[in-house]
Amino acid sequence: KTLSFKDIQFIIEALESLLKNYSDRIQQLEALENYEDEIADLSNDSLFLQELITDLQNQQTQELALLVPEFDLKKMSLQTLIKQGKTLSIEEKLILLESLTSSIREEYNLMRT
Repeated sequence: KTLSFKDIQFIIEALESLLKNYSDRIQQLEALENYEDEIADLSNDSLFLQELITDLQNQQTQELALLVPEFDLKKMSLQTLIKQGKTLSIEEKLILLESLTSSIREEYNLMRT
């Protein structure tokens, strides 16, 4: 079975949480002595997790690109967009919705910082 867009998003969020835990642990250990080996291991694991997250995000982007052809949304009428949307399956609509929601959430968080 292949993973759905939502499955991949769940995995990405879990990996990001684990990556945050690793980062917090590294900061704790850096304040102590004689933990260089554990810090190195956690740092290497963090790099691997980040690469895995990037690969999964790229997979999502590629999957989304297959579903949504390139076109200029600003030049399309709302009725045309609705018509295009009706050609998508429920799963494809959910993928698109999740993608848009995630994108908006990321932009909003960037604006707040």
